[in-house]
Amino acid sequence: MGDPQPRRVEVRIIIELARIAGMIVLALVQVTLMPMLGGVPVPLVLLWLLCWLLVQIEMHGTLARTALVLRLAFYGGVALDFLTAMRLGSHALALMSAIVLAALLCGQLRVELLVLAIPALAGAVLVYAVGLALIYHSTTIALEWQPYAVAVLAPAIALAVLVGMPLYLMMRWRLRS
Repeated sequence: MGDPQPRRVEVRIIIELARIAGMIVLALVQVTLMPMLGGVPVPLVLLWLLCWLLVQIEMHGTLARTALVLRLAFYGGVALDFLTAMRLGSHALALMSAIVLAALLCGQLRVELLVLAIPALAGAVLVYAVGLALIYHSTTIALEWQPYAVAVLAPAIALAVLVGMPLYLMMRWRLRS
């Protein structure tokens, strides 16, 4: 049952500050500690948020946690923007668009999400990488799209599925028990 008393404002602020700190730490881990496998960085913030969202949709059957995941994606995106050389808001926009797309597609389907995890991971990474490339293309320098697709998009999708599936299964196992 829920708590009949609403949380005090101080408690809400502390919880939100803890979420911001968690996303900053996750962004720091992505930028500094995660290796670039084959020249492609692992989008750890996106994978963690997406796997957590998929597990929440599977457990609750609704899109109830989507607003929280979008808020976390904003925090993580701004943290990534401060830690990398991208313009402020570019990672946040790419993360939030990938999360919204995955939430809308997976939230409407009533099948076992283990079947949808691989396409959701691949689609979200595709939206995230293309979104960042479009922002980079429009603000910095023109990109050649065919070499970009071969050299960055295909390995990024494969790497995200290889790293994301164990993360999803671990979260699913942990949150169900």
